Amino acid sequence: MLRQSWDTLNRPKYANRLWSEKQQEAIDAVLNAVRQSDENLKQSMDPFLFIKGPPGSGKSAVLIEIAVRCARDEDINVVIICPTGSNVYSFKSQLPEVPGIERIRVDTLQGVLNYKRPGKDEQVRWAPPSALRRIELILCEEASQYENRDWNNLYVSIREQPHRPFTAIVADFAQLRPVLQGGKCERFCKKTPCIELN
Repeated sequence: MLRQSWDTLNRPKYANRLWSEKQQEAIDAVLNAVRQSDENLKQSMDPFLFIKGPPGSGKSAVLIEIAVRCARDEDINVVIICPTGSNVYSFKSQLPEVPGIERIRVDTLQGVLNYKRPGKDEQVRWAPPSALRRIELILCEEASQYENRDWNNLYVSIREQPHRPFTAIVADFAQLRPVLQGGKCERFCKKTPCIELN
């Protein structure tokens, strides 16, 4: 292989899918929220949406479609937050070759919050205001796996942003659980506007 092509990203082609009624409703709800230009209306809107559904209902595919449409059509900076590094790799490998794809960042929750590793010279820290300042749309994948401390830090970080980024949370709380301690994210999602995929 030529040395010049070693760093070339090999992205899949964009697939124009036919979405179910509920999947399209979730996509439209997020797109309408991020397209909102009236600041007074934006301040009165709930900046969170919970997208739930059983395994195989297309939650992850909907998340990728939302991210691609926002980055491609709306020039919006998007971050997809995953609970594990393998989820990050999976999402990155599914991002298609479309204009604006570089505006989509995929990272772990700890990476987004700029955690630092514990060591001799530092304790674990995070820097919430700078972590999300340039992001207009936050998509949380498999939020049922978020630990209480991490979810609390993310929630506080989102609420502290003056530009009020819209956040869509995807989770199936009957399927996956955090390793240590969870429940805060689930309690929050029960009070949040919800669209259920089938």
